[in-house]
Amino acid sequence: MHNIIQVSTFMLRCFYIVTHLFHDCCLDDD
Repeated sequence: MHNIIQVSTFMLRCFYIVTHLFHDCCLDDD
């Protein structure tokens, strides 16, 4: 079960980074 926690944390980090980058691109484009 410990693997699931690590995977969830990893996915959350990736999602957070992607969202941040996407938001940055949107702001930059505007």
